[in-house]
Amino acid sequence: MKRKNEFELKLTLFFFLFSIPQLGLCFKGRDGNGGNQVAMRFTEIATESLKYLEKNTELYPNINLKSLNSSIETTKIYSVTYKLCSKDDDRSCPDESGFVAKNYPDKGEILINENLWQSLVLEEKIKIVLHEYFGIMGIELSNYVFSSTMKIALEFQETNQYACQLALFQKNLPQKFASKNFELLGNATLVINSTGAEGKMLSSPLLFQPNIEQKGRKSKKKDTDLDVVFRLVVGKNYLRGNVELAKVNRKTKHFIDVTETTSVIFENTTFFEGEPIGIKNFESKDYKLQVACSHI
Repeated sequence: MKRKNEFELKLTLFFFLFSIPQLGLCFKGRDGNGGNQVAMRFTEIATESLKYLEKNTELYPNINLKSLNSSIETTKIYSVTYKLCSKDDDRSCPDESGFVAKNYPDKGEILINENLWQSLVLEEKIKIVLHEYFGIMGIELSNYVFSSTMKIALEFQETNQYACQLALFQKNLPQKFASKNFELLGNATLVINSTGAEGKMLSSPLLFQPNIEQKGRKSKKKDTDLDVVFRLVVGKNYLRGNVELAKVNRKTKHFIDVTETTSVIFENTTFFEGEPIGIKNFESKDYKLQVACSHI
């Protein structure tokens, strides 16, 4: 019962935080670990790895854990959208030469390339995180002498499940329909078990239509038989699929009975490739989709 209550609390807090569409903007530019999901995940992996090493000191006796703890507490983490090349003033090095992250011991900073980071699986992220902090400590420079042997640090510390929320918004609305020029059309939540692949179909009755009947001083949204339908394929390190507007037979209780697809908004789109952690935004001419995932 305690485990169930903790799960429900985490899920509730997660979706409360990520239901706000503006949070997706925190990925842009040079953002620190005060509000950026990439930097927060980087620090989280470092902290959990430190806990693991502290419980298993005999495995890595040459690592100064006090120094590692100090580095985690004092180093500033920033995510960037530009390439991290060997030369700091170079932004056009070949893709294969770009770094996922770079550490600067003299500044006490680590920079993370947002796109490369999000394409990694957890085991790869652990190695990168430890390598960068070991660089700050001065015990790893260009090689991965220690960090390459610590890939199991988080394997048993986190669950195999992720919680995700998908929210579809309509853009470019007249001011009278939406105070911030977009409106939530529908959303859905799901739990991904990362041990295998499976297909999922979720739907949400259309929450908004810019089609208003005037009733005196009041306005009323017209009823609709449309749903926002999410057709997804999920697995250990990916989340992809379609987002559609479709007519659904609401009398069918045990499964989603799509009778007619009226439009496909996002088709065969990869929402996450790598560990499904953080927030991603996808835009078309008239729609915006936000996908937010976290460990549970």
